[in-house]
Amino acid sequence: MANSRPEYTEEPRVLNDEAYYAELCKDEMVEVVMMPGKGKGVLSTVHFDIDDLVIEENALVCAQNLDDYRAGIKACGLTLTGLETPREALTRSATTSAMREAELPKHDEYVASLLPQVCTPCDNASTGCRQCYSSAEAREAHWKRSHRCLCEGTFDKAQAAAYKEFTEESWIQGGVDYSDTYNIAMHMFAIMFSGMMDGKTVAEVALPFEQLISCPWERFVFNYLLDDDDDGEAEADPESEAKRSKEFVLAKAMRLLRGIFKAAEDDELLTEHRLTRLLGAILLNGQERTPTSSWTSYTAWVKGACARSDYKSMKSISKNYSKLGYTTRGQGVYKVCACFNHSCEPNIQVSYGDANDETLVVNAIREINKGDEVCISYIDEDADYATRQSQLQEHYLFKCLCPKCTREEAELAKKK
Repeated sequence: MANSRPEYTEEPRVLNDEAYYAELCKDEMVEVVMMPGKGKGVLSTVHFDIDDLVIEENALVCAQNLDDYRAGIKACGLTLTGLETPREALTRSATTSAMREAELPKHDEYVASLLPQVCTPCDNASTGCRQCYSSAEAREAHWKRSHRCLCEGTFDKAQAAAYKEFTEESWIQGGVDYSDTYNIAMHMFAIMFSGMMDGKTVAEVALPFEQLISCPWERFVFNYLLDDDDDGEAEADPESEAKRSKEFVLAKAMRLLRGIFKAAEDDELLTEHRLTRLLGAILLNGQERTPTSSWTSYTAWVKGACARSDYKSMKSISKNYSKLGYTTRGQGVYKVCACFNHSCEPNIQVSYGDANDETLVVNAIREINKGDEVCISYIDEDADYATRQSQLQEHYLFKCLCPKCTREEAELAKKK
């Protein structure tokens, strides 16, 4: 692939621990390297044909979106796997009582045979924890990874109050909803504090997060997400959700995070500088994850196990309620896959694997030669030149110089 070097309008921080990435990629068919003028990038170490698997990677951190968490949509805390039954998915999505109560053929048989562990609760469910899992193994892994620092069932009153305020806060600033960004940041701190409980140092627990390309949250502006009638005039109330400053929101987050993790103001790990860098890293590296719901597999099962009329009825319901196609929404941040650079002519794309969890499955969509850079599209590459450049500059802080943008910029210049 031709050079698609981004031209940064703000200088993000790029760290590259060669030993760290060498260990991550030792069994992969790609490598992470520093690229002149681009920072980190990912090169292929073999030839890939179209549709070949390039890499599969589990998330460094993933979390359910706060809106879905507040709504009580069940998902595995470790993998984001949806844990709703088809009936629960229909109850959530349907807009009428009649549809919510629609007959679902052999529903209980399906749940009993294919989903024997619909929801494994946290061991502290009896004392208030709402987290659930796809298996006992997932529950144990998540506890050690981070949940022991975010388990509502173990909180004292002060922690519970801080956690409640954090998860109920809108995290809107300047008209933009940052709730999922702040939620992922909270889970990042939980992973780090959990690591320190095992005797690791601040430097050791922070290493994977420090490697992510980052920029302070204060640098980001998302005008393309705002309504045209937002005139940007400040309101008198400094706590107005749409108009409050980033400094105000950061200070509130720090107060609540200190309450949740029982951290002192001079705590070496939980600092405002680290928080704002993590927020920037999430905005630059986060991947949306929306696993398909049990409704999809249930519909396919009905086709083979029930009468034709039952299947037609299920298809009709699915057509009317698009939300049935997915379960919870979430985000993930990855170690190697976070190093993919952007191109408006990408040669790879991400999808879901058979596990239908947070695993990032990356396949080639063009032929890739050994030594080529593998690039993904961060945005809708079919948008016009001006729209693409605006979104990339505001969200990812660079001007795109990929072959497509270079051609289109030259064509526009000729027309002037």
